[in-house]
Amino acid sequence: MTTDNFANWLQDELNRRDWTQAELARKSRAKTATISRIMTGARNVGPDTARSIARAMNIPPIIVFQKAGLLPPIPDASENTELAMQLFMQLAPRYQETAIEYLRLQLEDQKKLTQAIEALYAAASDEKPDIKKISDAILGYGYRVGSDKPE
Repeated sequence: MTTDNFANWLQDELNRRDWTQAELARKSRAKTATISRIMTGARNVGPDTARSIARAMNIPPIIVFQKAGLLPPIPDASENTELAMQLFMQLAPRYQETAIEYLRLQLEDQKKLTQAIEALYAAASDEKPDIKKISDAILGYGYRVGSDKPE
């Protein structure tokens, strides 16, 4: 990430928190001039400042280091991936376990839905669609025909 991109990202984070540069400086224990020079691109972010910014914003340092270009980004990581990782890392271990279980359930549900759609598509693409096959495909996902709620 270039200095301008980091400054843009940091400004977005400040806006999201409704913070000023002076507030970030105070919370990160950095000089106001240092934050100002980072924001204008006149200065790069060093490891100590990146760590201080992360602590002040209560996000994992790896996120700030990656945004500052001090570490390479996670390959193929989207904004949602980075946000999920950031939020996950802030959870206490027992809540991390709950989050992992929830994600596993979501993946299982997604797999069932995909299978039901594939079965529905196969049944509907027959020359003479078989209503029983279509109904079975829908029921296989846990829905009753004529209902919009899972059983």
